Amino acid sequence: MLIDKSGSAILDEVDSSSAVPGGGSVSALVGAFGVSLARMYGHLSIDKKRFLALDEKIQADFKENFDALEALKEDLIEACDNDSEAYDEVMKAYRLPKENDEEKILRTEAIKKATDIAIASPLKIMELAIEAMRIMIKMIDHGNKNAISDLGCAILFMDGAINGASLNVLINLGSVEEEKKFLLEAKVNELINESTDIKNKAISKIKDML
Repeated sequence: MLIDKSGSAILDEVDSSSAVPGGGSVSALVGAFGVSLARMYGHLSIDKKRFLALDEKIQADFKENFDALEALKEDLIEACDNDSEAYDEVMKAYRLPKENDEEKILRTEAIKKATDIAIASPLKIMELAIEAMRIMIKMIDHGNKNAISDLGCAILFMDGAINGASLNVLINLGSVEEEKKFLLEAKVNELINESTDIKNKAISKIKDML
């Protein structure tokens, strides 16, 4: 897995002539870092005197959100490699022989199947990241105010992950039938708009707390 490598090795692998890991994988990794930062904010909040003085229901909700982020972090880490694998499948499909009609048909079908996977992968990254953002904005009010800037960074990272992954959806829509393309573009725009809305509300609130 990409995440198992050292930080410098990951940077070197991205900074290379290889097409993978590319924008989709890096977007997922950025999202995973964002979730990790939000969980750091949680770690620095839970069991502190101010937190323990809160209503038990508020504490329970905060901890539930904190735990939910861990699963999303693991999903985003997995998505790093899944996106690279999806791109590899597209390249394999395009390299298939096309010497006769039968080979052309098989190649066209393989390209379509691989392209569908290459679209679904970054779209999944967007969906994971927006779910993380929905959780993060709920954690602003009751966490450690001394670490609120870290939560702000986390939310900005998630917005970046969503916008980055969106480009990797859109670049694969060229050969998609119009009706499906329209629906996918609408979904992408919906997620970007929600991300922008959460980001703006959260960052404005956080800046007021600094």
